[in-house]
Amino acid sequence: MKFVFRIIIISVLSAILTITGLSCTQPPVESQKGSQRVAEEFLKKEATFQFDGIPETLKVISTTAVGDGWKFTIQFDSRHAGYGNRSGQVLAEIITPHTSEVTVQAEVVTTAIMDGQWDMINQRIYVEINLAPIHEVKVYIMKSNPPQIGVYIKGGLRDGFTTFHDIEIARESSTVNIKVTTQHPRGVSCPAIYTYFEKDVNLGCDFALSTTYTLNVNDYRTTFDGTLMKGEGFAIYLTKEDIPPEKMEMLSHVDIADRPVISTEDIIAYDAQTHQIKLTDEAFERISQLEVPVRGKSFLVCVDKAPIYWGAFWTPISSMSFDGVTIWKPLIAIEPNMIKLELGYPSSTFYTGEDPRNNTEVMKSLDQAGKLINKLPSPATDKLPHSFKGYELYSWEEDGQWHFTLITGTNRTKTMEEITSEEDLISETRWVKIHVAGEDAIKGVLNRLPQGESVFWCDELHIGQTSDTNLQLPPQQIADAIEEYAKQCSLDFTITIH
Repeated sequence: MKFVFRIIIISVLSAILTITGLSCTQPPVESQKGSQRVAEEFLKKEATFQFDGIPETLKVISTTAVGDGWKFTIQFDSRHAGYGNRSGQVLAEIITPHTSEVTVQAEVVTTAIMDGQWDMINQRIYVEINLAPIHEVKVYIMKSNPPQIGVYIKGGLRDGFTTFHDIEIARESSTVNIKVTTQHPRGVSCPAIYTYFEKDVNLGCDFALSTTYTLNVNDYRTTFDGTLMKGEGFAIYLTKEDIPPEKMEMLSHVDIADRPVISTEDIIAYDAQTHQIKLTDEAFERISQLEVPVRGKSFLVCVDKAPIYWGAFWTPISSMSFDGVTIWKPLIAIEPNMIKLELGYPSSTFYTGEDPRNNTEVMKSLDQAGKLINKLPSPATDKLPHSFKGYELYSWEEDGQWHFTLITGTNRTKTMEEITSEEDLISETRWVKIHVAGEDAIKGVLNRLPQGESVFWCDELHIGQTSDTNLQLPPQQIADAIEEYAKQCSLDFTITIH
């Protein structure tokens, strides 16, 4: 009897534990019907069903207990393909079956996915997010003040439905982590046509000197040096991949070579007015030996490795013209160790646009390095004031070089000493008098005048006394080039000859 009694007790306890266990792992059976009503009402109000769902086709085909809730598989047909509200779209009239999985917990729909790819709660394609495969990473210096670190990223897209998703940046001390992700609709497959995307990321400028930084872009690792940011000053670089001049304008950024072709240490003097550069023997020999094709060889003028403007080395034997800043490859040393940043090839008449050579950062860097000579009295990028009576321009030859003076126009007579004096003035009363030497230098001054400003090029007008200096126009080729440049600057330019 005792043995039988024990078996009965154990059986009862087992039954109780079994029932208790079931009640702990399954939601109450009575909640199933309420949850199903919530799921069906949700689907009937969803935009896809509202747009063209066929009510009589809606049916629940399965129910599964999920944690403390229920997941319902519901099928229905719609009259057109697609998802959501498709108003205004061109739609194919084809009966389209849909299968939805709707999860309800505490009588609230927590997830609702149609056909494995349409998020019915957020009304968007249900996508999976993955780390993008990274094929190329380049660190470069952005054109900014102060210079900032930029990162070029080339990643892969595995098929036609995969698109770029997001970029997240995190920095820990000397390590920068960039997370690049793509998105792809769940359950959707298409031909595996592999393509690429390209992104540029700005990391800012907080990168100390003499520090090497680690950059992780997903599983791609590289390093860059904080000394890239500053301290080098003026320098001229070739492009890292030897990009030809005709392609430079099409690129969003260009990497500079590892070393400058001309550094501040290579420069003995830089003439601020003519943009002639006197080089050391070693640097001049380096430029003389540079291989320059007839289509030119691109370079970038930089300050602290940040590109300011670009141009091209050009060979004088080329028959191709160029609308840009040039340095002619020296074939014979007419002036010892001299090169020049010039506008256009074969002459300045082939150049259009503003003159970038007087950039304030460039001039400041050269001046701080003690290389700048014949400095202009004020930043050459400053615009000159409008003059009620326009401006007068005078020219004369001295020591084999053409000199020019631009002065505010007046009715009074001016002295020869006033015209030929090397003292420059831009006063608070808007009086201007600037003296320069060389064709390029006077073009730089004319470029600073307001558009539509009147300029009268005089040979003896308003001169109140005689002098040994003979005011005259330069040779026709130079005069024509200056007149053409003035017209490009939209100046009302008049040549007056007596």
